[in-house]
Amino acid sequence: MTGHVRVGYYVVVDGVESACEAPYSAQVRALSTRCDDDPDRTVTRYDRLAVDRVFHVEAWGRWRGADATLQTIRTDGVVVAGSAPAPEGDGVRHLSGGRWQAVVDPAELTDVREREREVLRCRPRWVRGTGPDATRVGTYALVGDEVLPCGEPLEGLLPVGYGLTGDPGDGPATGLSGDRLVALADVRGLETVTTTASWQGRRVGVAVVERDTALVSLEDGSTEVVALDELSLVAEEVRPAPVPTAPVRAAPSTGPAPRLPAGARPPELVAWVNDGGVGHRELRDLVAGVYRSADADGIAVLVRELPRLRTADPSADTACGYRRLDWTLRVATATWIAAAGLHDLAAEVRDAARVVDDETAVALLDPVKRALAALHERVVETNRGPATEWDELQWRAARKGGRAESLVAVSKTVCLVRAVGRGDGRYAGAAATTCGRASEARTAAARVVARRGVDPGLDVARYPLGDAFRRSALDLVRAATRPSA
Repeated sequence: MTGHVRVGYYVVVDGVESACEAPYSAQVRALSTRCDDDPDRTVTRYDRLAVDRVFHVEAWGRWRGADATLQTIRTDGVVVAGSAPAPEGDGVRHLSGGRWQAVVDPAELTDVREREREVLRCRPRWVRGTGPDATRVGTYALVGDEVLPCGEPLEGLLPVGYGLTGDPGDGPATGLSGDRLVALADVRGLETVTTTASWQGRRVGVAVVERDTALVSLEDGSTEVVALDELSLVAEEVRPAPVPTAPVRAAPSTGPAPRLPAGARPPELVAWVNDGGVGHRELRDLVAGVYRSADADGIAVLVRELPRLRTADPSADTACGYRRLDWTLRVATATWIAAAGLHDLAAEVRDAARVVDDETAVALLDPVKRALAALHERVVETNRGPATEWDELQWRAARKGGRAESLVAVSKTVCLVRAVGRGDGRYAGAAATTCGRASEARTAAARVVARRGVDPGLDVARYPLGDAFRRSALDLVRAATRPSA
């Protein structure tokens, strides 16, 4: 009577599909029939590595014009359930909360739909590739009809795509460098894949896959890097994971009103910064930040620009804020990273695409986070003291305030302009996180520079120091007052 309707767990052994119990246990129990109440049902046990796959089937359909979810199969029919309004006729059991349930003939069901979800898949060898049959490790997201590797969620966004793995299908999802970002609201489900295999007669867990090799963990807690071709009896155990909820984000904060420090001069510049209109909010904030690090010549430049500042196009104020954000990330932060000696990481930040909105700012989060991690390690190294006698002399000088002219230029006279894009889209929170990590990176780099001085291999033409650093900030003000900018 139950026909070909499926719902629940199923196992495939030697190509034969059967209903099953205990899908995650060491021995999967195959059932002779899907009917839960069949007194003649028999059970056959299979070692989990002896099965081809175990999967779970969810099913939906319509009965008497109402949407119904298939719950289980019995000898007298299929148990279905739904929410109000309940179908008309006999056999409908009304439950609390407006729910209903009924046992129906499967022939009465229409528009039946199924969705299979992998629970356990076993195979002799590792299978490479990007398709649905590739061996998987890590966390995956169901986005539309695609199952994609994913990283950690950030401010309501989830990085997805094979860019997270280095090579398509080659490993777990880590970091924030996937092919694209999707909103958590667009993620239909998450699942974690725990993969084990046999290697040299031992059962190992596969932690990370990179191209043709894998990092595996052994029972004694040690790890080994092995070739994928050496792995056999590969098993993937898939478990559903909850989709995180997107944080409730308040309206973008405008922050404190721009103001110049007490005693600032000249009064006309102070009046414009402290009492200007909302149309020039970002521009006034920029001028206030530049003023705090400017010398006498820099202040004179701001005074000369004041007539243009007053007549700047208010509609370009948002672009001014992102121009300032771009400078803070790609110039200021990159310069500090390079001054601490991390030239490759500094180049990644410096050579990134120009920041023009929150989304392009978020693209810098991954290199900034990697630079921050490397800077933390360097801070620990510098705390251990100098390596040579000459280093010791420089180290002591730096600790006493820094006698080197370049050290003073970076550590004492340059005040960074801080900026956060004030967009109100879905990337706003992630952009703010990017700025926070960049600020931490600059602080860590300053600790390294304060102990060891500016890295002698720094390319000052690419990474401005001292007066050149301040001039680059003044260029932001000049550009904001030029219509062609």
